[in-house]
Amino acid sequence: MNYITHLNGVFHRFEKDERLKPVHISLYMALFQLWNQQHFSCEFYIRREALMQISKIGSRTTFHKCIKQLSCWGYLKYHPSKRPYPGSKVEMISFQSSYLSNNGHDNTNSGLPSINVKPNKQQDVTRPPNEHEVMAFFKNCNSHFSEAENFYNYYQKTGWKTKNLKPIENWKQAATNWMCRAGKFKPSKDHNQDHLIIDNNKNYDRPL
Repeated sequence: MNYITHLNGVFHRFEKDERLKPVHISLYMALFQLWNQQHFSCEFYIRREALMQISKIGSRTTFHKCIKQLSCWGYLKYHPSKRPYPGSKVEMISFQSSYLSNNGHDNTNSGLPSINVKPNKQQDVTRPPNEHEVMAFFKNCNSHFSEAENFYNYYQKTGWKTKNLKPIENWKQAATNWMCRAGKFKPSKDHNQDHLIIDNNKNYDRPL
């Protein structure tokens, strides 16, 4: 997907939609940022607290009203959930084709950067993850979401570096070690337990 073409399309629609207020656009851009971090996947989980902070929305009522309106008005598809984990889901709607049709030509080959929906696996583990990626990984490992929050918050403070101030080369391996230390790791079919260093001493003050 060409994200610049998409943004041109959605801003073109913003301009013509008199129902929108600044809070709607702010929330949409926060969702777009999260969608970008999720490599433009078909749907992804959201956390209200994080989105409210990014979009600068101070009221839960305003947040729920705006996201439901964006869904009703055709900017996205909102799938609310009453369960805190894994939470509600959002499916973003592409405006790339509408922009191309309105302009009468295809800009996808005009030098604009494109995004491949399928992420590179090596980049997936070497770059610092976002909170939603961490939550999904811990869920896949059958670990409690509180462990995911503790892991994410700890390494956010350290800048995703080891105690030797070296960047973490594989955050998924670091997360696996964290779960082992917490004594709550239940490996899935994708994990090889022979490569794990198991330590049941739970100490969040000690870097991995």
